[in-house]
Amino acid sequence: MAGKVRHLLLRNGRFYARVSVPKALRSIVRKQELLEAIGAGRTEALRALPAAVARMQATIERARE
Repeated sequence: MAGKVRHLLLRNGRFYARVSVPKALRSIVRKQELLEAIGAGRTEALRALPAAVARMQATIERARE
C-alpha cells in the first residue's frame, strides 16, 4: 500500500500542491500556506506536483531575501 504523498492535497475532487510558509516569513508572504491547483486526476496531479512545489519554494526563498 502506498503512503501519503508529501505536498499533495485532495479537496472537493481537485488536487492541490500545498507548502506551508515558515512562521518567520508569514508576514512577508501574507499567507500561512501556498496552494496551487494541479488537476482533477491523480496521475495528472502527480506529474505536475514537482514543478508546482518548486515554484512555491522559490516564492519562499525570495521572501527570505
